[in-house]
Amino acid sequence: MVFQSTPVYRWHAVAAQLRSFDREFEKTRHVSRPPGDRVQLEEFHEKYELLTNWGYELQEKAIAAMLNARAAPPPVQGTAVTKDELVDVIKEAIAPRLQDHDGKLEEHDAALKEIKGAVPVLRDPQGFITVKQAIQEQGLDPTVMPLHPRSRENLSGLAGQMLKNRRAEQGSPIASRLDGVSEAIPMNTYKRGEIYSVIHEIMRSKQESLF
Repeated sequence: MVFQSTPVYRWHAVAAQLRSFDREFEKTRHVSRPPGDRVQLEEFHEKYELLTNWGYELQEKAIAAMLNARAAPPPVQGTAVTKDELVDVIKEAIAPRLQDHDGKLEEHDAALKEIKGAVPVLRDPQGFITVKQAIQEQGLDPTVMPLHPRSRENLSGLAGQMLKNRRAEQGSPIASRLDGVSEAIPMNTYKRGEIYSVIHEIMRSKQESLF
């Protein structure tokens, strides 16, 4: 949905993504990511518990509000609620939201993919992509010459050379058109995390330290 021009998501979809993020973080600590990405991920993980607790508190408040609205007269603080009453309230609160649950799952999957695509640190570091795509994901121009005039290589060519020299693992080639070339040619693919690391090194290093 869109609320005041801002996309919003049902809590269970957000909670599922948060749990997935937490499991991946605990498993890998994202040691293969560039230092800048790791800092962002660690800062986000520090707020993970606060965010999940906030979501659960919202659900508890919603259930409590429905209990209070149903009670007549208003319940005295500490008055016990029977199990059947609690089950009825939970059913009443949840049932309307679950009726279209199956139909919404595909929408949530698409929305989460869109979120991952928009946030660089959520992209799969093990996914195989071309050097050009990785450079574009970093918001850079593959045709720039970062070491000019000491090197005539552009950023895309230099990153590709470094990956080959380091014997980086390659995936299946992808057909792509180069600028000014009409026919598609096969382009090498490497793991996103490894390309990101090389790009980061190029952009902060001097020519003498690259090889």
